[in-house]
Amino acid sequence: MITINSIKINTINQKNYNKLINSIDFNCVTCSCGHSGCLTKHAYYKRYIKTDCDSKVCLSILRVKCSICKHTHAVFPVFIVPYSQVSLDDHISIINNYLSDKSQKDLMNRKCLIDENTVRYILHNYKKYWHQRLTSFGISLKHSLDEVSFHCIKFFNRQFMQIKCTLNIFISMTHIT
Repeated sequence: MITINSIKINTINQKNYNKLINSIDFNCVTCSCGHSGCLTKHAYYKRYIKTDCDSKVCLSILRVKCSICKHTHAVFPVFIVPYSQVSLDDHISIINNYLSDKSQKDLMNRKCLIDENTVRYILHNYKKYWHQRLTSFGISLKHSLDEVSFHCIKFFNRQFMQIKCTLNIFISMTHIT
């Protein structure tokens, strides 16, 4: 997987995702096998992200393929957690509410598709896989999303709250053309 950090995308939609993807020069991106200049656009697949009340956004997520190792990598903006329909921002809000003993009701009222089972699942994964890791490496959820993502990918090769052990590459971009 490849996680792209760029200027904040305020609205999750296909147009903004495409704008981000089109701003990337994949010849400059290093594959997890260590080679550069070997990634080409390969295919797309559908991914749903839960947004505001009663709505999901469907994104066509790009997969790139390495001509050297033949692996494919999904290309995600920093606000998407791999294998999850809940945004990184909502994951962190749920966890911060839990850590400060606040109710999850406000969040669930704003995001109707995030229910008690989703909250319970996110908190279970946080406690089981992520709490100790963040504490051990001094990573605070008070930092910005891109800082949390950068540190998690740097130290654990995974996006924060990514459960499957698929390697993740972090790319930081300063602008979108």
